[in-house]
Amino acid sequence: MIAAAVLLAQYAGTLDFLDTTRVGTRATQPPALLSDPPRKIVLALDLSTAPTARFRMADRRWSWTLSYSPVLTARDAELGLRWPSGSPQINDALLLHTGLATFGWHDRFVSVGLTEAAAYGMLNSALLYQLPAAPGQTTPLQSVPQPTTIEFGSSNTEGNIAVRLARPVVAALSGGYMVSGGLDQNILPEQYGGRAGASVAITLSRSDAVSTLANVQDLNTSGPCPPVVPSPPQPAPIALCRERTLVFQLQETLRHQLSAAATLSASAGAAVSELVEHDNGQEILVIQPVGVVALNQRLGANPAAVLTLSAQLSPTVDILTGIPSERAQLTATMANPILSSVLITFTLSAMKSAALFTSDPSSDRYLVTVLSGAIEGRVRLSPQVDLGVGLQAFWQDQENFATFSSEIGYLSVTARAPTLHF
Repeated sequence: MIAAAVLLAQYAGTLDFLDTTRVGTRATQPPALLSDPPRKIVLALDLSTAPTARFRMADRRWSWTLSYSPVLTARDAELGLRWPSGSPQINDALLLHTGLATFGWHDRFVSVGLTEAAAYGMLNSALLYQLPAAPGQTTPLQSVPQPTTIEFGSSNTEGNIAVRLARPVVAALSGGYMVSGGLDQNILPEQYGGRAGASVAITLSRSDAVSTLANVQDLNTSGPCPPVVPSPPQPAPIALCRERTLVFQLQETLRHQLSAAATLSASAGAAVSELVEHDNGQEILVIQPVGVVALNQRLGANPAAVLTLSAQLSPTVDILTGIPSERAQLTATMANPILSSVLITFTLSAMKSAALFTSDPSSDRYLVTVLSGAIEGRVRLSPQVDLGVGLQAFWQDQENFATFSSEIGYLSVTARAPTLHF
């Protein structure tokens, strides 16, 4: 007993509980259609709640984190709530389970990290942009042509090790495997594959650093075949297609601190993609440019007042078709505390895809354009309660799929229980 008490005394642990509940009104185009009686849903009421439990243990060298968050969403709550039973209904209550586990160890020269993020449950394609992101998910899912309920699952496993070779030089290796998509594969395809990377970062001075990154990803997309062009007069039977894209990317990044409040980073490189042409099955290599420019500017003495601008060019595999394209994206975000307890945030984003330079005629199909914007005000009512109000707008146009747009106004309340220490 004494030995166990001494061992446990070396660790410090925390347990946090919080919940974010959100009420929103949404206008979606094309609108959902009801058959009995026939009518359109012009303005919908959506409710969601996301309780979260987070447990952390750490000592001088080790740390563990476990978190779990079930996301319960009621879409079109004005029609009345209904739990799924049999065929999906427009007003089904949807439950998505998300979890995250991390492990870390470090000493003076070496650090090791392992992460597992997973999600399972039901989603609706009209809310793929609005739902709280699952752990480890960094980019929003694209919508499908019509609001549809999807049985969704994902797993993202990541490991990395970093070694300080000398005072200014750090080398790192990483690897992982992911699988994500619709479990029935009738609507949202499944994407899966492994990835690996290596990097070397060198601190040149107090204001300059340079890093070299090389990574490779083998991504497979399996699901319903993309729509035929031109579309047949009658719906064709659902057929399954599989796309595989192997991408190797090499990138050099320079980071320069312009001032005590501003940092500029620029990256340039190339990506080599191996893909299969649809018409003849021939494997080809495509070389595409890769680049990122980002500016981070602190707006005042308050660390929370930040402006971030970024422009990115890189190849990306479409989640709906499995076909790679070159995507350009512009993003601007600003967080501005106007009072000690009030924070205003703005976000604007634009993304456009372009065909890869190949002889495959399918490479210039299914190109996508996405525009999005959001503004949110958050008020700290007490150390345990935040009140948020915001507006969001999304617009997506993808060739051979229906154009999709959504505008949302919402009110949210985040409540936190006092942290438990042990």
